[in-house]
Amino acid sequence: MKNIIKGERGVTLISLAATVIIIGIITTMLLYSIKDTDQVGKLTNLYTDIDNLSDKVSAYYSTYGKIPALSKETVNINSIVESDLKENSNNPIGINDEGDFLVIDLNAIENLTLNYGEDFKKIVPNNTINTATDKDLYIINENSHNIFYLKGIEAEGKKYYTNQDKDTEKVDIRYVNNIKLLDGYKYFSGGKDSPIVIVNKQNDNEYYQWCDIENSAYVLSEQNDDLIIRRADLEDIPDNRMTIDLADSEEKDNVLKSVYEFNGFYIKLQRSGDSFSIYTNANGKVEINYFPIDYTNSWSATYDEEGIYRDKNGDTAYIPKGFQISKLKIQNTIKQGLVARKVSGSESNPKITEFVWIAVPKDALKDNNGNAPNSSGEIEENLINYVKVYREADYDDAWFDGVIGGAGAGSGTEEVRYNEMKNKMLQSISQKGGFWISRNEITEIVGNEEVSKNNMTYSDATKEAIKLAKASYKINENNTSEETKIGLDLDEEQYQTSLLFGIQWDLACKFVGENLKENSLVSSSNILNLDGNVAEFTLEKSPTNNYVVVRGGIGDDVNKDFSKRTNITNNSSTADANIGFRITVY
Repeated sequence: MKNIIKGERGVTLISLAATVIIIGIITTMLLYSIKDTDQVGKLTNLYTDIDNLSDKVSAYYSTYGKIPALSKETVNINSIVESDLKENSNNPIGINDEGDFLVIDLNAIENLTLNYGEDFKKIVPNNTINTATDKDLYIINENSHNIFYLKGIEAEGKKYYTNQDKDTEKVDIRYVNNIKLLDGYKYFSGGKDSPIVIVNKQNDNEYYQWCDIENSAYVLSEQNDDLIIRRADLEDIPDNRMTIDLADSEEKDNVLKSVYEFNGFYIKLQRSGDSFSIYTNANGKVEINYFPIDYTNSWSATYDEEGIYRDKNGDTAYIPKGFQISKLKIQNTIKQGLVARKVSGSESNPKITEFVWIAVPKDALKDNNGNAPNSSGEIEENLINYVKVYREADYDDAWFDGVIGGAGAGSGTEEVRYNEMKNKMLQSISQKGGFWISRNEITEIVGNEEVSKNNMTYSDATKEAIKLAKASYKINENNTSEETKIGLDLDEEQYQTSLLFGIQWDLACKFVGENLKENSLVSSSNILNLDGNVAEFTLEKSPTNNYVVVRGGIGDDVNKDFSKRTNITNNSSTADANIGFRITVY
């Protein structure tokens, strides 16, 4: 060991200098690596944000037909965005990024987490943002839907604004100015200062133009069995009126519903050079194309508990547990006739019952002095006064022998049951502000050997309705051959179903009569066959002893009179092919 120590020498200046140089090089490389990692991290965060936003924007666009962006009146950065995005000669704007660049409305997107975009919180409604200082924003091009980061991320001497290369092909735009394009067609022109024109993807010679009914650019009216369209600014010119070619009356009804749901339709054009004119066929009529309404995929989630629904007008309806609300514009407002449904049965054999909410205003429950009722009797008295135009003398909601039917009729127990149902109905209207009636007439009991198709007895109708409609029924809608099974499975402790009492029918008449509009696109507030098809059994008492009252089937739509009454003999063994029934839930 001693010899070895004697043989060692000290560190020379040359080796020390070499070591310092090597350490310096390593340190420099490490620092550069750390800087590059930081830049890569920031750029990765940007790409992650834009990928996330792209998915959310796409989903929003598919649902609402528009991009989630602040309105142009609030924020318009089109005048400065192109120069900002061209910094360092790194222009990310593609040939399809035409039109306006708008700030993405982050408040409109749910479940969104971002690394950047904090300056969005500084935006005040109706104020233009200060883009000279507030650039930590995500913006979107209204045509291409490409997303950009206005502030940009610097890396390796360049600035990056987006995670995508310049466009080489246009996005398949399905909406323009919130107007949906027809399937199989693509956008051609228009949208801001002129009507939208679309062209068939497979046939470049087939064009259609959007006719905007909502904003009154065009006016649609009914004339006998025809639909007439005209330009609003040429109202006084007779030649402006054009008849739409329809295959049948059912198509007319579908067109009207589509117009109400989508605010317009497309009308066929013919092209000569760069000019277009409205096409007329050999019959001298114009041809249109419209959107079919998908009723199957237009329902809300099922209410797990009873709740309150508030429509776009602020009106409310009481929703029972297990119900779904229609999401269609044509069916989801109270005044138009809010439609709900209850689905029961198995997946292979579903039973679907649709209902319409009959709203009863609070003032209807008060007397002439504005006093609120203190009992069921006072509720009934005030409601009768409210609907007096639809009443007839000596008709009343009162028990009579056999009105409910079944075992116990005439023994006194049926009278108690009737009055309990009636009081529950009246109290429910008072507390909930209305009641539900089935949208359809029921014309057949399936599985009851004693009752043949469209041959209903009063006894069977009342018994089945009181049994909470758990039996399987079929409905015949709009006099067509299509039949749908219906049924309920409601909590008997919480909800009651029955035939309509007379006061309920009168309230339905009042509701429909007050909400019908001239040339209404949807008749009878979404209630089917209220005044047609067959008459309907009720729980109303006729002035003639032991005669039941049937309503509807003989109404007058023009004069808004759905209150006509007819008396029939109360004989449980007598069936009538022209009588069905409708149920109520309260």
